[in-house]
Amino acid sequence: MPLPEVINNKLHYKVTRVLKSRRTGRGKKLQYYICWKGYGPNNDTWEPIENLDKAQEAIKEFYKAHPKAVRSLEAPAIFCMVDIQEEALSGD
Repeated sequence: MPLPEVINNKLHYKVTRVLKSRRTGRGKKLQYYICWKGYGPNNDTWEPIENLDKAQEAIKEFYKAHPKAVRSLEAPAIFCMVDIQEEALSGD
């Protein structure tokens, strides 16, 4: 198994690819399911975006392949606002 790089006294493992995305927890934080370079599927992990600053290219490739995958928290809030506006307009 490859050793991680040490950058600014932090260990950095290389990402092979992003497999999934989700929102989780009370804050609905965005996470990515990561396939790590040199490690098998048993070592795949869910990681918050904050842990993936060196994986931006893998994230871009993931969204290119999965354009409807979960991206951020803004979309649900927009849909809620639209629903509320539609109710106000219909008089319900």
